[in-house]
Amino acid sequence: MDLTCNFLFTESKPGSCPDPIPFFTTCKKECTDDSQCPKNLKCCYSGCGLQSTLCT
Repeated sequence: MDLTCNFLFTESKPGSCPDPIPFFTTCKKECTDDSQCPKNLKCCYSGCGLQSTLCT
């Protein structure tokens, strides 16, 4: 049995994710990493899911 795992590592975009908003009500999974976000957006935890967000 071959137990080799292949992982795709993507380069993180510059900047930091903003602090999650505790009362954020939209639970979405828009992305899993920065490469799935357009232009200067980062894939960040929103408090209830992952979303493409403007970085700080």
